[in-house]
Amino acid sequence: MDYDLGAMVRIVAGLATVLGLLFVCMYVVRRWQQGVQGHGRQDIQVITTRMILPKRYISLVRVYNKTLILGITDTSMTLLGTLETDGFQEVLLNAQEKGRDDEPRTTKLVH
Repeated sequence: MDYDLGAMVRIVAGLATVLGLLFVCMYVVRRWQQGVQGHGRQDIQVITTRMILPKRYISLVRVYNKTLILGITDTSMTLLGTLETDGFQEVLLNAQEKGRDDEPRTTKLVH
């Protein structure tokens, strides 16, 4: 009986040790990834996404200084065009912050 209890304690202690090491490794990897990604830098920012059909979306994405129009499905992503910002992005971001959906309709589409 004592032999079974001692074996059980060793198994539980070993499992706890392995799980503890796993959580420590996960924590270290997450911290390392955050450091690699640049401490809050936002080189890529999704401005807005709209569903046009089930599983089909159009997204405005800002990459550095360019605003891209992307068509997105569950299997692919297609560049539909780019926008000249001409104040478009600032107006759009302000409208999103206020919770309104009145996006400006005057933009220049550049291919």
